[in-house]
Amino acid sequence: MKIKLSSRYTPYTIDTYGTFTSDDDIDRICEREECGYDDIDWEYDMLGYCQALSDNRLELLRENILDDVIIDIKKDGDVYMPQYYNYGGDEVSNIYVVNKKALQDFISKNKDDYGKNRIESCDGFLWLGDENTTMLEYYINKVSEKKYSKEEYFFAQVEDVYFDEFVKYKKI
Repeated sequence: MKIKLSSRYTPYTIDTYGTFTSDDDIDRICEREECGYDDIDWEYDMLGYCQALSDNRLELLRENILDDVIIDIKKDGDVYMPQYYNYGGDEVSNIYVVNKKALQDFISKNKDDYGKNRIESCDGFLWLGDENTTMLEYYINKVSEKKYSKEEYFFAQVEDVYFDEFVKYKKI
């Protein structure tokens, strides 16, 4: 079974707003150029950066969360970057190839917790996922994050995708 799920609903984000900091990279450039931030004309390729994060995310997830339930993860479209970050952040969707029986067995074994903690609509939030997507979101947040924590993921992203590769600059 194939299920489409946005990175927004997993612990493994590509959201650059407040998640992946570029301050250290910018500071290194300023030190190398021996000047301050305002002494440089900056040009940022944020789409390229988010695409690199997305590609790396896919590789990291394939290496760390595949199991008897999640068999494979595939790319599904391009990175989405909102014009304004008021209501959401950068995200990408993936197609998860799932063993439906193994996922249903996991949900059956954890039906009380699933009933209390599954994602669902509430005041101010509309969940549009079907039952299969709901089960997968629950599984990823309950099981996969124990195998590959948010912290491990964050540090792997920072180690593998360098923001300064997506910055062009020149001294003014």
